[in-house]
Amino acid sequence: MGVFSACGKWIESREGKKADKYALNYARYKESAEEFVAGCRTRGADCPDEIALGIRRVIARLGRVDECLIGSGDRFDQDLIRLPFWDSLDAIGIVLEIEQVFGISISQTDGQKMLNPELSEVGTTVADAVVSWGGCIKRIISQRRGGGNPT
Repeated sequence: MGVFSACGKWIESREGKKADKYALNYARYKESAEEFVAGCRTRGADCPDEIALGIRRVIARLGRVDECLIGSGDRFDQDLIRLPFWDSLDAIGIVLEIEQVFGISISQTDGQKMLNPELSEVGTTVADAVVSWGGCIKRIISQRRGGGNPT
């Protein structure tokens, strides 16, 4: 399966079929799950692999792209800015998607503590989001399970 770009949109070829996926202006490297988790670990992520990969799934779902096209080093302000969700990206949308993917409820207080790519520093990466969001998700899951291991 190859990925290439034309006219500012991701075009993904699968067995001769083309699917318009709106996105970046250049070919994307498909990062494996293992590479993604390792990339997040180098930025300080201390959450189970399932949480890191779930956060990747959140970003991919918001961006309407395949998960493997979201890399740990992708920057929200440079690499992901052209994804369809960026125009309407807000903390509430991110929190709602996280709640849906993980089956948790995030309090307003916790939601305010989570990194908002729209308001964060230039160069904020997906791995930075995993560090911020992952810690919150890990704590909520742990509390829900009565303080046990969140994996």
